[in-house]
Amino acid sequence: MGLKVVDSHISKSEACSVLSEKFGVNRNSASHLIGNLERMRQGERYTFTQSLASSAIFLQNINRDFGPAGLALLHKRREGFPV
Repeated sequence: MGLKVVDSHISKSEACSVLSEKFGVNRNSASHLIGNLERMRQGERYTFTQSLASSAIFLQNINRDFGPAGLALLHKRREGFPV
């Protein structure tokens, strides 16, 4: 869902509704997760707390959808950010 928002295929509100109705994700949490994905894809720091499990799923899906080049791009954009 997050990538559909990032790529402008659906609105953030629509994605939050789907995540809430189909998967039981709290709407506010869904909004924060989508925002985190948007920032991650842009190489920006995100400030909403996200579980390690959610981060692992993000990275697995980025690897699945974009391959090692997608992960390398995230790493390159992240350089200079404190851990």
